[in-house]
Amino acid sequence: MPNSLGFLMRQPCPQCGVTVNLHLWTVVDAAERPDLIEQLRLGKFDRVQSPECNRDSFLPAAPLLLYWPGKPFPLIYFPAPGPRGAPPSAPAPRSRRLESLLKSLNAVPVEEEIVRGQTVSGLAELRKRLGEQWRGEWAERLRVVPRPALRATVDALSRGKPLDDLDLALGAFLQTASRGEARRVIEAYPLLLGEEAAGRIDQEVALAGGDEMRLRKLSLLRDCRRGGVAAAFSGLARYCLMEAGCAKTPEEAIRLCREALTFLRREDDAPGWGLLQSLLGNRLLVSRQGDLGENLEHALQAHEAALQVFDPAAHRAAWAMLMDSLASIYVERVRDDRAHNIEHAIQLYDKVLGVLSWETFPSRWAWAKNNLAIAYRCRIEGNRLDNVTLAL
Repeated sequence: MPNSLGFLMRQPCPQCGVTVNLHLWTVVDAAERPDLIEQLRLGKFDRVQSPECNRDSFLPAAPLLLYWPGKPFPLIYFPAPGPRGAPPSAPAPRSRRLESLLKSLNAVPVEEEIVRGQTVSGLAELRKRLGEQWRGEWAERLRVVPRPALRATVDALSRGKPLDDLDLALGAFLQTASRGEARRVIEAYPLLLGEEAAGRIDQEVALAGGDEMRLRKLSLLRDCRRGGVAAAFSGLARYCLMEAGCAKTPEEAIRLCREALTFLRREDDAPGWGLLQSLLGNRLLVSRQGDLGENLEHALQAHEAALQVFDPAAHRAAWAMLMDSLASIYVERVRDDRAHNIEHAIQLYDKVLGVLSWETFPSRWAWAKNNLAIAYRCRIEGNRLDNVTLAL
């Protein structure tokens, strides 16, 4: 009986619809499956390419137990990623997608057990399959490594390097593909912000040569060490906001705003976060790409998020602009009941006009009055003649 444990599944490619075979592995024996170790090292473990469109299909990140005979730490456990902001040691619940996949396969749940406070999937099954080869001390030496360091860990073990935590942390950080992922790695590895990391970062800078991407990542890490993680990523988000404001197309602005919102937290910089949401919503309203209904829904969500930051007492003009835009979305909205949407829009315009006045914000007041008239002309409820009169 093989020691590696996985489930074979079939699912359509989201791009071309062709059915592809995918393997969801929960236990991998490195000696038994060197092919899987190579996939792990190259970052291809959780994906398969469609033969029709050559696009990758991805599996949800399931917990993985790696058994590597002959290593000082034969058992290494990579928990599934937890919710954003959760500590790396926090047990991560299975995603809904993973649960539905396992249910569709009629898969027997992988037994879990607790090892030094960590819930480990697949350990009991591996012990059973190894039989007399199993050594009790392996469980006591089990290493738990955050999921972002999976590639760095496998690469280090493949090269015969010791599992130095700082090396793994730096390796995971330098392999990140986005700023949001970079922040998650930094939060998973607080030692990246410690004194020991300073000298190692200097060494990496010296070795980077002309690798601009590597140098930018190391510069970001230095900024996090000097001024704190929140300040460093707030500065990056403000730069993205400036670029998005100057973007030549709505789609480019949308991309920049969404990228910034993957790494900026509201508690880091509430005004910056609110401005990103506001700009995102405005650009979605004028984008010519994608489904109109979807764009309106995403714009609505972005405006409602921004309104959590800008209140009428402290940011009257910004609040009024957001409320006016939100009301306009409800007038144009194609989802849900149209009559209800227009009634809600009228209520929002009334709130704006209750805060603004002709004397303090004449242009904003006039704009809201004009939009309220349009909403009354579109109104479905009430008497038609009364609605036209109100519009006038």
